[in-house]
Amino acid sequence: MLDARAKASYKKRLAELREEIAESRRLGEDKRAQKAEDESDAITKELARAVGLSGRDRRAAAVTERARVNIARAIKATIQKIARSNSAMGQHLAKSIRTGTFCSYIPDVSPSDGTMRPAQASAESAASSSIDAVAAAAVAEPGDISAHAAPDGTATILFSDMESSSVLFERLGDLRAQEILRAHNALVREQVALHKGYEVKSMGDGFMIAFSGARRALLCAIAIQRAFTSYCQQNTATPIRVRIGLHVGETINESADFFGKAVILAARIAALAHGGEILVSATLRDLTESAGDLRFAEVGEVQLKGLAGTHRIYKAIW
Repeated sequence: MLDARAKASYKKRLAELREEIAESRRLGEDKRAQKAEDESDAITKELARAVGLSGRDRRAAAVTERARVNIARAIKATIQKIARSNSAMGQHLAKSIRTGTFCSYIPDVSPSDGTMRPAQASAESAASSSIDAVAAAAVAEPGDISAHAAPDGTATILFSDMESSSVLFERLGDLRAQEILRAHNALVREQVALHKGYEVKSMGDGFMIAFSGARRALLCAIAIQRAFTSYCQQNTATPIRVRIGLHVGETINESADFFGKAVILAARIAALAHGGEILVSATLRDLTESAGDLRFAEVGEVQLKGLAGTHRIYKAIW
């Protein structure tokens, strides 16, 4: 918005710039002319933004509306950035993230050939997509989190998300589901802070957390599950079930981030978990069982998407 005084000042300056451009061209001072033209273009654009198609002044949008528009633009820009490094994930996010009055993530799990998938396959696809979305977003915008690795350069990665969050949104509607989502995120962040974890990235109901120690990461995962057990006892109509996966591995030291095999393994392990479960890699189990207070049940050897060979997975007993 520009008031009358500002518009009059801009118009006066435009007249001065036109004279300066003409004089500069006449004297052969091209650089001076170009500088004046650039300023003239900038002022013209500013005036155009303040005037509607009919020539009347534009009305200023409400603060909340401007914030909503800015957030929507930021989300779309991030999705475009992800798509440049992972086209399939970019397409998935573009279909699944809604940026209307409320921002929400509702996984698109329909197959490309139009056929129906079994319910179990659909649920697994939604789980994998949610976790993959967080991992892809973290890769697209890596941050310097070297301070959160152990002295030997290893880090423990925790992935978590809600079970059947898309069903929740469809059943309750955006308004109520957003309340549940905020409660979920608050509980997760509370336990992460208490256990000195670092939130690498979050998207919707999905989290990627880094810890310098494997034991502290697993204790945080157990605390998260216990917190949601208490929540469900108090909110029987809208229970929240969370799945968690952890792995410990070396970081990519050259770029001071965690986006290597450790992240891929942790994400794939989390995608195998069901609501209320904590699944961990054999490496993490070996590092944390010696004290005797943490117990595990063997899940078995599994193949993980995008990774060669088989991997032994354990379920933490909490």
